[in-house]
Amino acid sequence: DFKIATRDQTIASATADGKTIRAAAGECLKRVPLSKKLRLLGVRASGLVPETAVAPGITSNPNRPVSHTESVQAAIKLIANDQLF
Repeated sequence: DFKIATRDQTIASATADGKTIRAAAGECLKRVPLSKKLRLLGVRASGLVPETAVAPGITSNPNRPVSHTESVQAAIKLIANDQLF
């Protein structure tokens, strides 16, 4: 008996910060009843734009722009290292 629980969270401003994305995912998970064990948990990011379309200063280091690939890889590392919450 697989049941699907979907929650979403919109971040107020553009971000290239994995911690911000992780925090939004954590807020979604808090709104799911955890009376049963989870079989699968997924996080989706949408509304992505090229870095050149994002306002200046939306990087983790203002002296060095962060590519979308680096940002996604950083978020994956945090999740893989059990730093989701």
